[in-house]
Amino acid sequence: MKTPHTSNESQPTSFEALSAKLEAMELLLQQITLVLECEPRFTAEKLHHWSGICIDRMLSTGSAAPQTVAALQELRKRVTA
Repeated sequence: MKTPHTSNESQPTSFEALSAKLEAMELLLQQITLVLECEPRFTAEKLHHWSGICIDRMLSTGSAAPQTVAALQELRKRVTA
């Protein structure tokens, strides 16, 4: 799986944006861990699907900050593309 390398070093990143990205990474790792425990034939496509379900649920329940969900959606695109 290819993961594109992008750099935003020319643009300063706010603490809130960095915090949202960190929270998104933690959520994605939680999702991967759960899928790995439950599904021995894990694929990137399955991760993409499962992460979409999780994101929809986070949006409907408000269980994660909107900035974090947006960062998770971006991370999901980059990781499972």
